[in-house]
This record gives sequence, C-alpha cells and structure tokens, in this order.
Amino acid sequence: MLVKTAATAIATTSNAPSWDKEPATDSETDAFTEGYWPSTIPGNIIITDEFGFVVDAKNGIKPKIRMKNYSGKIKMSISATYKDGAKTKKYKCAFAAFGSTKKMKTAKWKWYTPKKACILPKPLVTAIQTGATTLSAKGKWARQWTTTAKKLRTDKTKIKPRTLKYTVRAKPAAIK
Repeated sequence: MLVKTAATAIATTSNAPSWDKEPATDSETDAFTEGYWPSTIPGNIIITDEFGFVVDAKNGIKPKIRMKNYSGKIKMSISATYKDGAKTKKYKCAFAAFGSTKKMKTAKWKWYTPKKACILPKPLVTAIQTGATTLSAKGKWARQWTTTAKKLRTDKTKIKPRTLKYTVRAKPAAIK
C-alpha cells in the first residue's frame, strides 16, 4: 500500500507546467510566459498550469485558460512577423472575447476558450517550427470574483485587470 505524505508530494512535484492536475490556487502573475510549439499537430502549448494554446490539425490556434476564484472576459490577439520566400509578412489575429461574467454558486476550476480559432498560414507555422520566428500573444483580462460577479474580493480589496503576454517558439533541441 502506498501512503502519500505532504513531503513526498513536494519532492516529486516537477516545476514544469501541467494541465493534468488542478493548481492549488489562482495565480496573480504567470510563473512562465513562454511556450513551445508542439512536435505533433494537433497538440497543446502548455505555458502555465492555467494557460496555454491548443493547435488543431488545420493550423488553427486558440488560447485556453482555467479559472476558479477569478472569472471575467479576456480579449486577446496574436501576432508574428515571418518570411514567405523573399517577402517579409506580418500576421495578426484577434480572438473573440472569451470567459464568463456569470455569478457562480461555488468556485470550481473551469476551462474557457474562444469558439473560433485563428488559422496560421503554412509559411508562418514552418517559420515557428524552424525557430526563424516567434508568435506573440497579448491580452487583457477584466477579472471579477466568481461567486459575487463583482470586481472586489471577499475581503473588499479591489481586483485589478491582468495583462497577459506570452511567446510561442520552437522547442530547443536541449529540451525533450
């Protein structure tokens, strides 16, 4: 029989972000802001325990965020500059606002993602995979407390919006 104690749980915990287990609490800031393009598509770009991107088989990409105590709408866009043959091109795509502003009875971890993905051009995907360029994501999260739907915590402190900034690049050879 295996007995798990707090000491063994801490010793075996990896620093790498994971979507397999729920985080202890909502993060006020991001421990990581960089994610790696998946080696196989479709795949996930896991940046933190609470945030990342999902890439589908048609090079569609969309953000995915997990919320518990905080909820609210997120406005986000992605951009990149890449070479297509001899031409330098710019790519920009804005996602529809996603998240929830509904008042919930209890705070539970829940995933949110926009309905539509941004479709990345094939030359841009190739440029990311080869390390020739990076994909930048910027967003604003107007947060609120999930169980009250107000911009105040239960201790009456004000909840500030969060600025989200992430980078997606090719996975370095040193990282498996």
